[in-house]
Amino acid sequence: MKPPTGASARPATPQELFDRIAPRYDLFNSLLSAGSDRRWRREAARRLAPPPEGDVLDVATGTASLAIAVARHRPGARVVACDINASMLAVAARRLERQGLSGRITLRTAPGERLPFPDASFDAVCIAFAIDDMADRRACAAEMARVLRPGGRLVLLELGVPEQPLLRSLYLGGLGVMSLLGRARGMSGYRHLREEITTYRGPEAVRALLLDAGLTGYTRFPLTGGIAVVHAAVREKG
Repeated sequence: MKPPTGASARPATPQELFDRIAPRYDLFNSLLSAGSDRRWRREAARRLAPPPEGDVLDVATGTASLAIAVARHRPGARVVACDINASMLAVAARRLERQGLSGRITLRTAPGERLPFPDASFDAVCIAFAIDDMADRRACAAEMARVLRPGGRLVLLELGVPEQPLLRSLYLGGLGVMSLLGRARGMSGYRHLREEITTYRGPEAVRALLLDAGLTGYTRFPLTGGIAVVHAAVREKG
């Protein structure tokens, strides 16, 4: 699966960067998205639509933002949230305790490319803003498909680039300004985010990734003019 002409592969976020920004990660996301990231995650949780008391896996959970959105959308669901970064999981654990969700969301240390769960363990699987941070995105997609039960849904929430030309120009221009401000303040996260977005492969690349993993019924839902996209696919029954 090649990136579109003129685009290189999106740069994976170094784990050292996650270590540095973990305590401010949620504020960072909120500021960059003008608060829209919370709505995006709520929409992803709604599109995931697990059974009322189903088993849900959130891969590369970070500070558990999407896992929390899922738990609030489906109060009876059993949610497992995994990540490889200890700093992010430590922030997630404190966050769950503050919000009284420690008993409803289980945190696990696990890489997305080698999930430590049996086949067909979950009714639904989700991942937000992390597929391109995997060492092997195809292996991660295959693993998420493997642990899905037949009929289960996978939802992938990813940043995108607006297709409307004017909105696209304004958005990319704003990213450039943020990158310059971040560089002036010694905050490399802004520059890295801009690189991730401007090397976006496009929604068809995500579609191909999910279909190559053996999933079917692909659909996508642009959010905020295409700045974020919810991708969804299903593991066939039988």
